[in-house]
Amino acid sequence: MLIKDSLQQQRLEWVFGVSMIKTESKYRSTKYQYGHETIIRVNDQSVNYITTLASSIGAGNMICVLERLLTQKGRSDEFCLKAIKDLLSLCIKDQAIADYIHKQSPPTYQLSRYTDWFQQYIQGIIDDNEKYSNNASSYSATNYMQSKIILTEKCHKKYQQWRQEVFAKFE
Repeated sequence: MLIKDSLQQQRLEWVFGVSMIKTESKYRSTKYQYGHETIIRVNDQSVNYITTLASSIGAGNMICVLERLLTQKGRSDEFCLKAIKDLLSLCIKDQAIADYIHKQSPPTYQLSRYTDWFQQYIQGIIDDNEKYSNNASSYSATNYMQSKIILTEKCHKKYQQWRQEVFAKFE
């Protein structure tokens, strides 16, 4: 990802994905619906992120990083927190990656950039951690919560660093 050559843009598209307006086909219909026709609420996902690598090697089930983050949000919080932290670290290290991520379309009509959902997601996890850590009774639950709290703190610190060092350049 950090190699500066003529293929860097392609690697970014392969790994992170390219935004594409969400399309759906109704049952027993040949007509596709696009964009706002496919959503019910303003916070429904209106954009999919696809990898161009899947079509070039014939593997149709590959999911890029940006799409995987959205599908795992709320399902696998540890994965999401680690992936967000690593993505923000890459953005801090390399301006080309930061530009690419910053220019990605938002996943919903409620947001203006792809990265806008990071802050509210991290804050939601922090709030949940505080709520559940007060009610934790068993030893295993406490150990699990402690590791999740530490991971959330690391992710929040990385987000703050990204806001100061990278995002401030775009404003």
